[in-house]
Amino acid sequence: DPFFANQSLRSQMGDSAYSRHQCSLLGVLHALTKGKLPHNEFPHVSVGPPFGEKPREIILFILGGATYAEAAAVAKFNKVNLGMSVVLGGTSMLNSNMFFEECTAWNDRGRR
Repeated sequence: DPFFANQSLRSQMGDSAYSRHQCSLLGVLHALTKGKLPHNEFPHVSVGPPFGEKPREIILFILGGATYAEAAAVAKFNKVNLGMSVVLGGTSMLNSNMFFEECTAWNDRGRR
């Protein structure tokens, strides 16, 4: 594995380095549950409890598409946070191939 050619790096990261990634969406959801989600960074419409209170139902829609990792994070969040329900939606469900195709398309558009 060329990534782990440096053995000291391997010992620092451990064998489970690839499995340690946590979706950043979990941090956003936890901040939302604590009423600490910055409104200027995450504008939203609230028809439930006043801003700052813990919502019970959340509809999360990601323009550009959601990933399977984000869907798994939402499922994990829903399992742990009983009394709250997050529904994830997006313009599509992205996998790694679709992501790289989009990156290539953006790069090609930038060259024109």
